[in-house]
Amino acid sequence: MAGKYFHIGFNWVGIPKLKELEPVIGVYAVDWIRYGAAGWIVYTYYEMQNLTAALQPLLGPNDHMLIFEIVTPAVSNGWMPKWVWDWLTKFRF
Repeated sequence: MAGKYFHIGFNWVGIPKLKELEPVIGVYAVDWIRYGAAGWIVYTYYEMQNLTAALQPLLGPNDHMLIFEIVTPAVSNGWMPKWVWDWLTKFRF
């Protein structure tokens, strides 16, 4: 079974809920990276709906979340530290 990559982004109204979110992401992700204050990329065997269902209860009524699948993470561009690029191109099962 091959895993999938998903980008998960948040926009919080008020205090970001990092302490609550990261343990939940850790349960669902085989590997993950938080590359910014509100952006994660996860490698998981779960479906997007599972991630959404697990994370949604942690959001407030005015918070926002965006999840989308990254089909080819190695085909990307931008200005990020080397450790981000290394993580994206790392071999996974």
